[in-house]
Amino acid sequence: MYKVNIPFKSKLRSEKEWEISISELKRAKADGIYLIYDRFLLDDKKKQRTKSIFEDNKKMLETAGFEVYAWVVPTIGYGSLANETEVEAAKKYRKIMGVHGKETNAFCPLDDDFCKDLYTTFSNVAKTGVKRILLEDEFTLTGGKLPINSIGCCCDTHMKKLCEILGEDISREKLAKHLTEGKPNKYREAFFKLSEQSLIKVAKGIEKAVHDIDPQIRIGMSANSASYHIEGADFVTLCKTVAGNTKPFARLTGAPYWKDNAPNMNSVIETIRGQSVWCANEGIECMTEGDTYPRPRFIVPASHLEMYDMILRADKNTDSILKYMHDYNSKDNYETGYIDNHVENAGIYEEIEKRFKGSTVGLKVYETPYSISEMDFDETFPYMAFADHGILPLISQWLVTDCSVPTTYGSAEGASLVFGQNAKSLTESDIKGGLILDIAAAKILMEKGVDVGFTNIEEAPKPSGEYFIEQDDIICAATEREGGFFRITPNPEAKVLSEFYCSFGSLIGTTGFCEAQDRYPACYMYENKKGQRFMVYTFAATCIKTKCSGYSGLFRNYYRQSQLIEGYKWLCGRKLPAVCKKAPYLYIICKREEEKLHIGLFNISADKIYNPVIEVEKEYKSADFYNCTGRIEGENVVLEETILPYSVAFITLS
Repeated sequence: MYKVNIPFKSKLRSEKEWEISISELKRAKADGIYLIYDRFLLDDKKKQRTKSIFEDNKKMLETAGFEVYAWVVPTIGYGSLANETEVEAAKKYRKIMGVHGKETNAFCPLDDDFCKDLYTTFSNVAKTGVKRILLEDEFTLTGGKLPINSIGCCCDTHMKKLCEILGEDISREKLAKHLTEGKPNKYREAFFKLSEQSLIKVAKGIEKAVHDIDPQIRIGMSANSASYHIEGADFVTLCKTVAGNTKPFARLTGAPYWKDNAPNMNSVIETIRGQSVWCANEGIECMTEGDTYPRPRFIVPASHLEMYDMILRADKNTDSILKYMHDYNSKDNYETGYIDNHVENAGIYEEIEKRFKGSTVGLKVYETPYSISEMDFDETFPYMAFADHGILPLISQWLVTDCSVPTTYGSAEGASLVFGQNAKSLTESDIKGGLILDIAAAKILMEKGVDVGFTNIEEAPKPSGEYFIEQDDIICAATEREGGFFRITPNPEAKVLSEFYCSFGSLIGTTGFCEAQDRYPACYMYENKKGQRFMVYTFAATCIKTKCSGYSGLFRNYYRQSQLIEGYKWLCGRKLPAVCKKAPYLYIICKREEEKLHIGLFNISADKIYNPVIEVEKEYKSADFYNCTGRIEGENVVLEETILPYSVAFITLS
């Protein structure tokens, strides 16, 4: 059964405040409380006071009937000073230093004195009797929770060890080039191996500090945007290391408050779904990050949190949610709106649990948690573009959610979307179902000897617009930076679907295709002599991230949506299970249960969806509706009501 866990600030409260807090937590029907345990350094009095307050809070909550766990914040450090003790700690302990020599207020794992200090916190937590301990998500060498401007730690100690491993001296300046340019090399390999050893050292130390007190306590890791690709130690390894002999668990990363570092809520939800497959397949219990930081609802609406929770429950690849529904600072009856919405939607949650069975189906998003130690960086895949706006959500997840196509991360049926370095791990079997590629992935396959339908590749000017041939219409193709577009010569058998063109545009749009100064293929379809089918985009996906609302972007247009829908059908000979055209920010999830198709429509938009028509994969005989009514018309399901903003409609076809 899916569980709702609520984070709760450990602090002194009056009797009246406790009455309010417990009443609200009971109204939310919390399955578990993650009580925040503040990590202090150096100051033994503050450490003891923290433990005492935590134990008092724990006792109050347990007496009220709640299961109480500990959430330790921070671990290595946020990158900014978390509390007053870190001012003195920053003078004594070695700080993480980036490859360009800039220090951040997080502490180096190779500083044994810091590690010993940190381990005392975890020993103290274990002595409180909690059954679970969760680490905060700044367990990282990339600078805590600051924007990713560093790769690992390049302090003097790390540099000395690196030089010993390499058997030669190397400067930070020279190292930086080897880390972020060109192909995998001995410098990058040695650096990330040392980074891995550094993080595993601390994870093992925490595990020992806890399990020396109680070997049954479960210890969990929290992911961050850098966890899967640039830490050296992959996230799954860290989860298993810190767990010791207990079952590993993790809080995944991607939260409703990510509106400032993700294109939209839909892509945040998508990134959780991708991570859940990587982790659950390794036997890790997964909890989602329902964070509404900094609260209250002026910042993050409750409707965003509810959509997030509903969709991930329907996906059914995670076990619980860490659902942030109370304010850390004010009394717990100050902001009740999150719990109000949570309670009101109880019936929908029950329906999701009952209805959405089987396996997710749709366009397969082929993503692997590649370390950058294995990546090739060139003009089609530059490091700075990859890391821009944070690693997650991945660019493939921007495309599929902007175009509202149903996705899967595990199903073998149908075509796959493969961008960038993911193409390096493709097999003949993966190619069989048909592939949608960006130019970086297509170039990798071509270099492996696969005929993907083009010769000659050179950088092209940034286009003003894109002309869609079948529709005889254009869209603005403006992006925020130069680069990322390539001119290719398609094979004669290739069918070009759209073309980029350059003209004299303006801030409000682009001039017509008839005034094009230059043009080159944007997207084409191709079948080679082996019968392998591809739909190829001539942009490098990581280079064209467009968040600014002043740009429509290459992904956010109805013709791109139609291109994906029709391309999928041509690639694999079958239709997507369900689509609804021209409904921006509609999130669709589909699950197949034997002969049934369950469809979830989640309108994460301020707009109503009028007269929704759902195009489905085949003609079904019967339909069961929830929160809507409708009828089957051939291979369409026509709904009879408008789908309201931040509302849902469920359909089961058989």
